[in-house]
Amino acid sequence: MDSPFAFRKKILACFAVSLICWSAFSVTAEQSTPALPSAETPIHFWMGPYIDVWMGDSHPSHHPVVAYNNTDDEFLAVWVVNQDDYTHDLWARRIKTDGSLPSWFCLLSVEAHVFNRPSIAYNTIRNEVMVVFENKYSDVDYDIWGIRASADGGAIYNPFAISISTEMETYPSIAFNSQQNQYLVAFQVAKMDGRHNIGLRLLDDTGIQVSYAEIASNSDEFRVQPEAVYNPVRNEFLVVYGYETTFSPPRVKGKVINADLTDIIASAEQIYDAPTMGKLNAQAAAGADEFLVSWSRIDSNMAFDLYGRRLTGDGTPQGDQFPIATGIFDMHLNGDIAYRPGIGYLNVSLYHNSTAADEDDIYLRFVKPGQDQTSGPEYALDTSLGRQDQPGIACDPRGACLAVYTHNPQASNTVGIRGRVIGFGQYFIPMLLR
Repeated sequence: MDSPFAFRKKILACFAVSLICWSAFSVTAEQSTPALPSAETPIHFWMGPYIDVWMGDSHPSHHPVVAYNNTDDEFLAVWVVNQDDYTHDLWARRIKTDGSLPSWFCLLSVEAHVFNRPSIAYNTIRNEVMVVFENKYSDVDYDIWGIRASADGGAIYNPFAISISTEMETYPSIAFNSQQNQYLVAFQVAKMDGRHNIGLRLLDDTGIQVSYAEIASNSDEFRVQPEAVYNPVRNEFLVVYGYETTFSPPRVKGKVINADLTDIIASAEQIYDAPTMGKLNAQAAAGADEFLVSWSRIDSNMAFDLYGRRLTGDGTPQGDQFPIATGIFDMHLNGDIAYRPGIGYLNVSLYHNSTAADEDDIYLRFVKPGQDQTSGPEYALDTSLGRQDQPGIACDPRGACLAVYTHNPQASNTVGIRGRVIGFGQYFIPMLLR
């Protein structure tokens, strides 16, 4: 089979990149927590040492994502490596919950092609992952592509086009339907007439296109930066996104959609937030026939706060929106959510303190299932010197969770990828690596 990049493109062999030795920092969580309300049972958890997923490379890394592989009881992280201004690769690394790193591999490298903003889903039936990403052809032409790989990287298949129209297509998000063995890819489509729609591409387990639909915008409407999640209880998807118009404040909206995309028009569009100033980065996670949606919003002090709202399984908003992470003159941005049965939702986000110009940290906060409020305080996930950003998180439904994020040490100009395990019920015993 000819490579789909055969026209003026050549698949290049990925080269080795120098690594820094993995080292252990802190064995337990930083839990200098204030007393919790007596009516609330605290969540008992621990944090493992920092994991240098990909550090010490002379090429900057960014936009990490992570998925849990239940067959092999491990996580797979995928991120972007900038070889130069014109070639950005996709790399991957397997990560065990004990902090060990079995292997790494280059997922895709194509000379003079810029890949960005990957999104990952693990296929429990095939024991493989599908990664979707932006493929930049020019400053005015971005398309959505995908690639499949076995969970250990032993087999990497040809990349394939998901949407390659002349319109600008960006911000892909992928969700796996375990009942139909299919994927939904949601992405932003900048139409030629200025509108921004949400494109929805249904794929079979090998990446073959099954159907396509759009959540359409009217004139002067912009639906942007979607996030797709799957609810196996109802065999439905939730797609959330930012909503903007020329004349009104940005909002956060979404739709619950049948797995076969047959009810795009009939499905009611819900509003999740109050009409305030700018909204960024709508995220969602599926719980036990419910969802949690989060977003960043600008407050009256021009700082960014992280807010959330719970939805029932049919997408109906419950209670009021509630603060997840706030602070005067501080910023909580680039959040991500994962659901851990028996625990609840883990929210990770960048925390920027405006009084510390060179410090960006990663913080964690819990929301219990069925509740419209956070549980306990914010926990410091990584406050080491330097800048941490772009967190992503995934969970073993019966075990630990893993957060990955960019890490730019204070004494370095090169950004790498770091991670940290969050576990429940027992304490971490660090491995001796040699």
